[in-house]
Amino acid sequence: MTFSQLKQKEVINTCDGARLGNVCDLDLSPDGRILALVVPGPFSIQTVFRSDGVAIPWNCVSMMGEDVILVTLPGGLPGQVERGKGREEKGNR
Repeated sequence: MTFSQLKQKEVINTCDGARLGNVCDLDLSPDGRILALVVPGPFSIQTVFRSDGVAIPWNCVSMMGEDVILVTLPGGLPGQVERGKGREEKGNR
């Protein structure tokens, strides 16, 4: 598999079904082994002009299919907020 093919695969967290994005980079060891997949970090206005990514350790990769890469991240990506959580509802102040 080439890096071009790897970049076309979407990364999905099997713990919560979250789409984490497509692979944008790799973290390699000095001898060329893959240490981590890098996906774009959570969007914020502060990261618009930076190309920061979040590393997913290679040992968290569960399976690679034709279109997707399944990973197991029980806590999700750092900075990721579950839908419906992290926001205060009106009237609960």
